[in-house]
This record gives sequence, C-alpha cells and structure tokens, in this order.
Amino acid sequence: MTQNLNITIDPEVHAYLNKKKRTILALDLLISGGGCCPTFEVADIAYKKPENEALYNSYNIEEIEIYISKKVIVRAPVLRFSLEKMGMIKQIVPKGLSLKK
Repeated sequence: MTQNLNITIDPEVHAYLNKKKRTILALDLLISGGGCCPTFEVADIAYKKPENEALYNSYNIEEIEIYISKKVIVRAPVLRFSLEKMGMIKQIVPKGLSLKK
C-alpha cells in the first residue's frame, strides 16, 4: 500500500537529474553507530530502482520515479527534494524527514 505523501522536486533537482540522464530517485535510511555509541539515521539517495521494490512505496512525480523506503518517516506536510552544493560537490537532499540523531 502506498502512503499518501505530498512530494515536491525543486527545479534545480530536475536540471541535475536531466544533466546526469537519471529518472529515478530511491530514498532509504542508513543506520549507523551502535555498540558503545548511540545509533543515528542518515538519509541515503540512490539513482536506481531498489532490488526489493516490496520494501518501498513508489511514486511518479513530474516524470521522476521515486522509491521511498517504508522505514522512512515523513513528519513535515511536504517531502521536498532539493539540491545542496558544498564547494564542487552537489547532492540531492530530502527535507521533511524524521531522523534519529
């Protein structure tokens, strides 16, 4: 069953994906830490279909296929994909997630 989400993709993300000839975004959670350290979650974006699509909700937004892990919790009214630049590096960042830090 697909969770109803309001998803937006910034124009800069569209331009970035077009330049890279990509039409897929897969959003997953990576859990790190543990043992003597507390665990924390990090959002991870991939540009290919997940191996096990049953673990994801899928959406088609503005000709982009989006796969969102069922582990992801969206707290904001809108899940927004934006492009962040850090020097020479650009990355797509999801905003509106509830992450354990």
